[in-house]
Amino acid sequence: MSKIADELVVDMQFHRLERLCISLFDGWCEGRSVIPLVYLMSAWPIISPTVLATSRLLHALRELQQYHPEMLTPDEHRVVTLILAIDIHGVERDAERLSP
Repeated sequence: MSKIADELVVDMQFHRLERLCISLFDGWCEGRSVIPLVYLMSAWPIISPTVLATSRLLHALRELQQYHPEMLTPDEHRVVTLILAIDIHGVERDAERLSP
C-alpha cells in the first residue's frame, strides 16, 4: 500500500473510533452513567493517534466490560465490542510508522 493510502486507512480508523466513543459519551452523559463515563474519560479523547493513547482506551473499555458489565445496555456492549474489534494495533503501527 502507498503511504497516502496508509494515511487514509489510519485516518478512517481513528475517525471511526472517535465517532463510536462520541456516541458512548453522549449516551452516558444523557443517562448520567457515571461509572462508564469514568472509564471512558480516563483514556479519551485521544489527542494524537499513538500506541499508548489507543492502548489506554482499549484497556479502559475492556476493564469496563469485565468489571461492570451490568452498567452497560446491550447496545452499549455492542458499541464497546465494535471499538475493541477495530484493528487498532495495525492502525497504531501505521500511525507510528507515518509519524515524522
